[in-house]
Amino acid sequence: MLGILALMLLTGCPTGKPKTPRPSPSASATPSAAKVDVARAVTRSIARDLSMPGTVAAEGAVNLAAEGSGKVLELYVDMGDFVRKGEVLARIDSDDLQMQIKTARAQLDETRAESFLYWPDGSPRDPADVPGVRKAKAAMDNAHQKYEEYRQLRAEELISDQNLADIREQYLQAKADYETALEKLEQARAAIAVSQAQYEEVARRTRYYTLTAPMDAIVQQCGLNQGDVVTAGHTTDLVLVSMSPLLITLDVPQRYAAELRVGETLRFTCDASPRSNLRATVRRLSPVALTDSRAIPLQAVVESPPRWLRPGMAVKVWLRTEAPQLQVMVPDGAVLTQDEVSTVFVLEPSGAKEYVARQRTVKTGLSKQNWVEVEGVKADELVAASDLVGLHDGDKVVTGETLKAPRLESE
Repeated sequence: MLGILALMLLTGCPTGKPKTPRPSPSASATPSAAKVDVARAVTRSIARDLSMPGTVAAEGAVNLAAEGSGKVLELYVDMGDFVRKGEVLARIDSDDLQMQIKTARAQLDETRAESFLYWPDGSPRDPADVPGVRKAKAAMDNAHQKYEEYRQLRAEELISDQNLADIREQYLQAKADYETALEKLEQARAAIAVSQAQYEEVARRTRYYTLTAPMDAIVQQCGLNQGDVVTAGHTTDLVLVSMSPLLITLDVPQRYAAELRVGETLRFTCDASPRSNLRATVRRLSPVALTDSRAIPLQAVVESPPRWLRPGMAVKVWLRTEAPQLQVMVPDGAVLTQDEVSTVFVLEPSGAKEYVARQRTVKTGLSKQNWVEVEGVKADELVAASDLVGLHDGDKVVTGETLKAPRLESE
């Protein structure tokens, strides 16, 4: 008997009731609530827009022509540079012209000096101070005074008629000399005017030897180099494109053409600055459709174009096709799409701080500024907006950050 008992102890056979195993902590604890960001579903006025490709275009382009022939001495611009109207872009050798200008100036100075119409410092003289006029005037005044004295003497019969006639002749001659001096003064003035005009005409030719910008523009092409020889009347391969105004051109499908009017504002974006919302005003709608596509060419003027916007850039233009309507929207992050089925988790209160997530199938629409239209959610309902992949219908959650709805472009 003692042997059997010892054998039982050695083999570990139970001698009483079996013990109940201790449950593991994970099997008995209640699952903790997940923490998610949340947002209130909101209503927004949403317009139906159609996006179409467009192109930035310039009002006009010009290939500058030289007005004078010669070698390019200085070139101040290169391709891509912005230039202002009247800005000097290049200078052309004008040695021959400079010699003509010096000759014309010397001729003008000589004519002015010979006329005695100007003081040595260049200021104009009073005509009465011109030496020839002043001398002739003094001689005439003296002759006139003497003539008057002789008339008195003849009246007193102190001199003969012949004596008076001789003095009168001298006076008339002095008067004629004075009038001649005045005529020469006018002739000198006319000669100076001619020399001045000739000088100014030659001086104006200096503009023929500078290439200037006829408008505010950007240098689209610069085929001109320092040292190149240009010929008057020929283009220089220095091409400018007008930057004011900049235009948007696009072809509008005929089914949408009736919605557009001259003066209407269009919204467009460009990949060069995707976050920039730009606007253009419709300036022209073609009265004739294109024969191949039946589309209507449209031209719009860009409002306050940024400096980075250049002719030739591709843009996306948004055409409004429907009047704005109120739509319920939630954050993009509140929508879970699996197997082409979209759902949201609507949060129902379950205590002071906890909520129960209820998965609900929805239909999505337009997305704007990271918020999306949904059908199947009511305005002001609370939805989960993060960590949706690990969330299930009926899970308990606590709220984290509350997302605020933005003010949309169409509002």
